[in-house]
Amino acid sequence: MLIDSYELACFVESRHDGRALEAVVRFTQARSHPGEPAGAASSAVDATRAIVYLHAYAPLGGNMRNKVLHEIDRQVGRRVGLTVGLNMRGAGRSDGRTSWTGQPEQEDVRSVLDMLSARRLRLHAARHPPADRLALLRQLQARGFADAADGDAADDVECVRLPRVSHTLLCGYSYGAMISAAVVGPEEYPQLGIDHAHISYPYGVVWALALHRRAWYLQRLADAVAAAA
Repeated sequence: MLIDSYELACFVESRHDGRALEAVVRFTQARSHPGEPAGAASSAVDATRAIVYLHAYAPLGGNMRNKVLHEIDRQVGRRVGLTVGLNMRGAGRSDGRTSWTGQPEQEDVRSVLDMLSARRLRLHAARHPPADRLALLRQLQARGFADAADGDAADDVECVRLPRVSHTLLCGYSYGAMISAAVVGPEEYPQLGIDHAHISYPYGVVWALALHRRAWYLQRLADAVAAAA
């Protein structure tokens, strides 16, 4: 059996203010060799599952290439069909600055969840001109991660088709854990089946990371824990 992955480095648009957000989207699929048992590929890679990684506080160096997130991804990332490493505003090559409230960052994350729900990865038009979008699509098609009918003209490939996802893990580290706990309540994105992994939640410094909103963030964390119980 062959486990095949393709990483698409791109920029997506924040629904909060249209800023360009750096992302790495990895497509993974298992390909069975002739004679292997039916279902062996699906047991190796669950194509219905996705993981979204959210990083630590950007002003202190946090970004999607954090060592903690990298190790988690090394252990489990290639067992699911889709992973998204997102640099929220102010991190890496993403536009903007880290906010004082965390609200814009929540919308950055919802931008990715919107795309998973719609099964369309919308590339940021200013960062990906038409020729670039077409080249990305051709790369995906060549590796078998996009249908040849997904579009032949650059105007048709504003979006990259995503696989259908029914289970999504929001994996947040430190500041990313604070944002992931806040961004999704039980009423949001039911079709994505969202679960949470909160690593090193910054309980003692929430007051500094989100001015005047400490109680709200801690209540959202409590709600997330209660929903998972």
